Amino acid sequence: MEMSGKIDLKKIERRAYLSYHNDGIIDIYLGFSAIFYCVCILADMIAIAGGIIAIIPLFYISSKKAITVPRLGYVKFAPERVKKTKNIMTYLLIAGVLSTFLGVIAFMNPNARKFFIENGILILGVSGTSIFSLVAYLSDIKRFYMYGALTLIAFLSINIFQIALFQSLIILGSLILFSGIILLYRFLQKYPKADQGERQ
Repeated sequence: MEMSGKIDLKKIERRAYLSYHNDGIIDIYLGFSAIFYCVCILADMIAIAGGIIAIIPLFYISSKKAITVPRLGYVKFAPERVKKTKNIMTYLLIAGVLSTFLGVIAFMNPNARKFFIENGILILGVSGTSIFSLVAYLSDIKRFYMYGALTLIAFLSINIFQIALFQSLIILGSLILFSGIILLYRFLQKYPKADQGERQ
């Protein structure tokens, strides 16, 4: 009975965790970031893109407080779950530092630069897929596996169908954005605000 109780608590905690992250907000911001970055590249406004994307986490936190918290309340997750979240941030930070380091090497070394130029699309595709898959594995949010597969398909399509990089990223961003909008709509329908539920 005690073991059963523990399992039930884990199931309840996992269900609450998935519900909390099933609002589509992070998907919307990921898709928007990809599209916005491509638009800024075309408009030659890379500096603006970097500045806006850098503050998107602040928008994400504000959106969670405005949309998710009033419907689900403040959710306190188990220490194991918090540790996994911290691991995700650590791995993403390491990935960012490693990418910067490899970029510097490619810039300074002619042979490395040639390799990255010739295989850059494949490297970006595999890297993006790996990051999405890692986040999916650590966070237990399975739809990120799908985003990883879409990322690989998007980058492979550049060589197979001769699609421009920005077009591929815009398509990928649009799919993720659309997925997020659907999730958000379902979340709002399933979890109305407390005062709305009382009026209904």
